[in-house]
Amino acid sequence: MFIGPVASVPFILFSGFFVRFETIPPYLQWLTYISYVRYAFEGIMVATYGFDRKRLDCAVPFCMHREPTRYLNHFQMDKASLLLDSAALLGILLVVRASSYFVLRYSTSVKR
Repeated sequence: MFIGPVASVPFILFSGFFVRFETIPPYLQWLTYISYVRYAFEGIMVATYGFDRKRLDCAVPFCMHREPTRYLNHFQMDKASLLLDSAALLGILLVVRASSYFVLRYSTSVKR
């Protein structure tokens, strides 16, 4: 119960939501590539604001983010791919499932 939330904090921090990728020190940038939260956030952003979406309506005369591509540029996701994000999430899911299976199998064989 304690390890799960504590282990997920680095994934959330390096997802690109709280800290932009360019501000992360080079020796910690590799953590962004194993963060499942990053791929989920990037996939949602691309699905929502990508694919040549039309301009957004705005109630005030000046809207900084009237163009949907500005959201992607702001979060540095203008070159992101929904297919790559989906494949990364599927790969992470398979790795976690397989490692969980082997850990459980090992822990049950040790007790015998």
